[in-house]
Amino acid sequence: MTLKTNEAINDNSMNNVNYHKLFILELFHLIALIIFCMLLGSFITQAISHWIYDVDIQELQKDRTASSIVEHKNIWLQILMMGNLSTFLLPGLLFSFFVYKKKWLNSVSAHIFPQINSLLLGGLVMIISLPFIQFTFLLNQKIPLPNSLIQMESNSNEMLTHLLSMNSPLELFINLFIFAFIPAMGEEWIFRGFLQKRLIPILKNKHIAILITAIIFSAIHFQFQGFIPRVVLGLILGYLFLWSGSLWLAIFAHFIYNGFQVVGFYFASSQGITLDVGEAQQIPFYAATISFFLVLGIMYIIKKQNDNSSLLIQKNE
Repeated sequence: MTLKTNEAINDNSMNNVNYHKLFILELFHLIALIIFCMLLGSFITQAISHWIYDVDIQELQKDRTASSIVEHKNIWLQILMMGNLSTFLLPGLLFSFFVYKKKWLNSVSAHIFPQINSLLLGGLVMIISLPFIQFTFLLNQKIPLPNSLIQMESNSNEMLTHLLSMNSPLELFINLFIFAFIPAMGEEWIFRGFLQKRLIPILKNKHIAILITAIIFSAIHFQFQGFIPRVVLGLILGYLFLWSGSLWLAIFAHFIYNGFQVVGFYFASSQGITLDVGEAQQIPFYAATISFFLVLGIMYIIKKQNDNSSLLIQKNE
């Protein structure tokens, strides 16, 4: 793909058929990069585990008891970190850099920085949304699912519960990096920066594009007990990206959402309280309703502050 072809993605005069072909070609390249990076990440993880820790990952994955997870906590954190890096962040950055070259930031609208007010409101809306999102988690758990899926998610949640048990500020920093920063950067780069941005001109409906992106974003996690709340999260992030015209607002908001929960686990651990990742907290309907309308209100303020963002994108790109 030449740079001239790449720049055409932002050219409104581009033939719609050609745009579809360009999107499919880009998607093929991105998926190929994801597969390559995942294989590379798996090789690096196994090599480090063998040479540094003298542990066989295949054997480790067969023993997921609480004692084994706690004993090999550093290895599990390494596995999760490498998984997040190789699945989203690394392939996303490589795709943008090699395909778009000097315009790699422009390709995902990362060359535009949001207003400070938008950043503050974006972070606030993610915290305020927690009661409503937790309420949708309660509703999601009432949907019948196969026992095999429920057991698989239960095992995953139990592991995360042990990994998020922290006893020092250093562990907090490490977990913020692994569970908040890397996922926020990688997932927003792929889903909002790449997928949502390209689906809007293809579908010619920004709302449908945001919804489809949010659904794919949720489904790709393969955690169906939390499918609906993750769709809601994807919708909020999608509109923050759309209205601000900057990927950094979506990244920052995603980081605040994940980071707020990591910090919550840290303070709970410091008080000797063990939280369960998979446990649905009981949220009163009125609290969820207040949360929902506050989110709508703050999102409306963000939209009004950035009404000219779409014009700004076209001029800068």
